[in-house]
Amino acid sequence: MTDIQKVHCLSAEAQELYDFLKSPHIQALLSSHDSVAQVDYGPVLPPLPDEMPEDEEAMRIVCLVKNNQPLGATIRRDEDTGQIYIARVIHGGLADRSGLLHPGDLLVEVNGSPVLGLEPEQVIQILVEHHYIPG
Repeated sequence: MTDIQKVHCLSAEAQELYDFLKSPHIQALLSSHDSVAQVDYGPVLPPLPDEMPEDEEAMRIVCLVKNNQPLGATIRRDEDTGQIYIARVIHGGLADRSGLLHPGDLLVEVNGSPVLGLEPEQVIQILVEHHYIPG
């Protein structure tokens, strides 16, 4: 609005835009948007201890927002243990771009559902039904 006010001769479209933006409803909408956009909604996790041994395994929570795009990773099931692993991360896909999933990562749960013993097709169905993946 400040930039529009600086113009000496406003076109009809610029004047219409200015009038629209100064509407109290639009001002409230923009203010609400700015307030929501500043909040960090990610989980706050305690840091891993500094003195953790090199061979110690750590669990991390990963949150990927898919937005109707494929995950860009394949999974496999260990037939002996029933555990589900990331088999492959497809170059350029969501998982690759995020840098959060790697081949060999063990999936413990997806969207709050434990995946131990499930068939890969069942895990894929959980992924399809939801838009994010903590695990």
